[in-house]
Amino acid sequence: MDDFGLKLLALLKEKGWTYEDLARKAFISKTEISLYIRKGVLPRADYLAFICKALDVSADYLLGLRDER
Repeated sequence: MDDFGLKLLALLKEKGWTYEDLARKAFISKTEISLYIRKGVLPRADYLAFICKALDVSADYLLGLRDER
């Protein structure tokens, strides 16, 4: 698991959300969420924006460019 996947998983645990919860809130499939967490795949820019909005964090934070959310 890469940094992106670890941060994404940590945020899900922090919020008490499942992959399905995030998928529903970010308008993407839970299969996509699984790929990001388990396989280290990075999302497309539009999916990244949806994920960030749903989790209320910056893309820079999820991508490991900043420590601040």
